[in-house]
Amino acid sequence: MGEIRFPWQKPVLSALMELNPEKLDEKIDAALNAIETRSANLNGSADRFDQRVALQDAFNSLNAVKGVAAREKAFRASTVTFSAHRGEEDTP
Repeated sequence: MGEIRFPWQKPVLSALMELNPEKLDEKIDAALNAIETRSANLNGSADRFDQRVALQDAFNSLNAVKGVAAREKAFRASTVTFSAHRGEEDTP
């Protein structure tokens, strides 16, 4: 995602650059909402092909990040569970 050409791209960029996993879901949801709103406003319009492509690219990028974040969250949860379980075994 290069330059910001459309207002809906601001929350998308914010979500894609978020490093705090605690804030990521909220930012992704806000960005997807901005995409959905803009897509609905363009519905039925034959022009604005470049914006439709940008909307689809942003949607795909956010879903990819969302998938990676979900797998990371699941991994962290399993690691914590494993560590807690392992600690119980080591206790006399």
